[in-house]
Amino acid sequence: MSDQFSMVAVIKLAEGSFETFRAMMADPNGVKTTRSFPGNILFEATLDVNDQNTIRIYEKWENKESWDNYMKFRADSGFAAKLMALVAEAPQFFPVALIA
Repeated sequence: MSDQFSMVAVIKLAEGSFETFRAMMADPNGVKTTRSFPGNILFEATLDVNDQNTIRIYEKWENKESWDNYMKFRADSGFAAKLMALVAEAPQFFPVALIA
C-alpha cells in the first residue's frame, strides 16, 4: 500500500468573495507555492458550476506528513487566516483514496 495521501477540501466562500479568492490563488504565494511545496504531487482547485461560492480542492501528497507540514506552513505564514476571512463557514476536509 502506498504512503500517498489525498485530500478533498470543500470551501464555501462568503457572498462576493470569489474574485478575491481567485486573486489569492493566482498570486505567486497561491497555487504556485502549493504545487512547489515539498511532497506535493497534485493540486487542483475547481469551481462548482451550480454554486459559484463553492470551491473543491483536490490534493495529492507523497504522505500525510507532507500535507501536515504544508498546512502548518500555510497557518504560520498567515495565508490560512487570509483565506478564512473569505469563507462563509469553516472549510471541510475529506481524506480520500482512489478505488479505480
